[in-house]
Amino acid sequence: MGYNKYLDGIRPSSLEGMVVSDADMCDAIGAEGILRTHAYALAKGHSFFDTSLPPTDTVPDGETYRASAGHSVQHFFDKLLIIPSIMMTAAGREEAVKREKIMIDFLEELFREARAERWQVKLRTFQDKKPPSHGY
Repeated sequence: MGYNKYLDGIRPSSLEGMVVSDADMCDAIGAEGILRTHAYALAKGHSFFDTSLPPTDTVPDGETYRASAGHSVQHFFDKLLIIPSIMMTAAGREEAVKREKIMIDFLEELFREARAERWQVKLRTFQDKKPPSHGY
């Protein structure tokens, strides 16, 4: 019921399913999501942030997303920052907005400290083009 199912076009139709889906996706974002993303990168031997890699501008399809082994910061743009726009319940959307702010604040500071100007531009551009909430 989480993001991978969403990529495959599978969405729950019952309220219970929507709540479970939103809860699953909320686990991936915010402070806990940042920690989980970092832990996953460490476990897989991937870097968390590689300033030598330019940000990509395309949102990957399901197959490309699953095959990606890029650094974790790109993962924020490929998945984590998209999650708030696909929440299915009002409570899920409310919680996702809070967690999204945590991630954006984190990325802004990371990019500032790393002097990663093209990533700063990527974040600003992403925020300007942010998809609207589906508001199921």
